[in-house]
Amino acid sequence: MKKRYYLLTAILAYLIFTLAMFPAQPVVTLINDKTTATLSGVSGSIWDGHAHSIDVEGIRLSDTHWNMKAWKLLIGRAALDIDTRLEDEAISGEIGASLTGTVFANTLNGRVSADTVTRLANIPMAQLSGMIDIAVEHISWSLGELPEVDGTLVWKDASVTVAETASLGEVSIVITQQDDSLRADVNNDGGDIELKGEASLNPEADYEANIRFKPTASASRNLRRSLGLFAEPQGDGSFLLKNSGSLKQLGLI
Repeated sequence: MKKRYYLLTAILAYLIFTLAMFPAQPVVTLINDKTTATLSGVSGSIWDGHAHSIDVEGIRLSDTHWNMKAWKLLIGRAALDIDTRLEDEAISGEIGASLTGTVFANTLNGRVSADTVTRLANIPMAQLSGMIDIAVEHISWSLGELPEVDGTLVWKDASVTVAETASLGEVSIVITQQDDSLRADVNNDGGDIELKGEASLNPEADYEANIRFKPTASASRNLRRSLGLFAEPQGDGSFLLKNSGSLKQLGLI
């Protein structure tokens, strides 16, 4: 029994050592040839490596370092600790996938400019400004299902420009998992408009949003008028946006 145990241990150690030393370049060649991703300036191994740049459908990551977490292979998951930069802003965390096809990320932290979000999300008509701090404890997604998310986004020096610019101060969005649904609580501190509300998304991709906008003393007359174009005026001088529908009908899923 002991001999078998030592033999299995030796074989496992050899396999791990082989993987650790396996160069990343052959894998990179396969990724570049068979996927929409392009990796360049790659060095190291698939276990512990570095890429000068990674391009995926318009998104460019630079100075990316990864380190594979060996023990997670034993539970059917491939996971990497990564440190990278998106348009010169640092992002770090654990990313990976399971044998069942679930993609996940844990302790994902970083920041991104609101202008980058505008461009990547292809947001029409509006220009976003400021910096968004990302602190995601966990996110996972399986094909054909809604993601599970638990994290916080803090949009600092936030502003939105359509016809004119509206300052929103610091906007906080806290996303939590409640049973099978996602919930997002939104509020802000400072700016031309006071924000407070919540939104939810159920497994059938039906959403519901209730957000209250209240102009502050610094809000212009034009800005107050603009709020009335998409939200219902309330007796206290605020405007209430109530909306519901399906992400499937909007073509987002």
